[in-house]
Amino acid sequence: MRYREAARKLANLGCYEIPRRGGGSHRRWFNPGTQKDAVLPDWGSRDLKTGTLRSAIRQLDLDWEELQKAMADYDQAIRLQPEDPHVYFDRSLAKAKRGLSREALADLTAALEFAREAGDSDFITRIEEKIQEVGQE
Repeated sequence: MRYREAARKLANLGCYEIPRRGGGSHRRWFNPGTQKDAVLPDWGSRDLKTGTLRSAIRQLDLDWEELQKAMADYDQAIRLQPEDPHVYFDRSLAKAKRGLSREALADLTAALEFAREAGDSDFITRIEEKIQEVGQE
């Protein structure tokens, strides 16, 4: 895998690249969800070594495969049950854990709307509390 593809996947996992202060082929990445960072080499068209990439994933405290699979599972569940507030709520928790607050709030807003339509007052309260919590992050 080349750096560009790894960078895209890290961004999808909620991480971001810290701007460089100088030249060089290495770039620092930060995971706001875990407050951890890691360095990845940018070798242009050359593939990154698998061990180097796995090491960066561990340093960022990520499990790439599980998180990617979890997001795909939530997306599939929403396609199958587009008005189920619990699915949106669960996906928001996964996004918030990855540091994707804005996306998590969008899912929580959808969950709140569908919970109100269903008249589930206990769940509405739980969603509203989570919105406050995520909004403060």
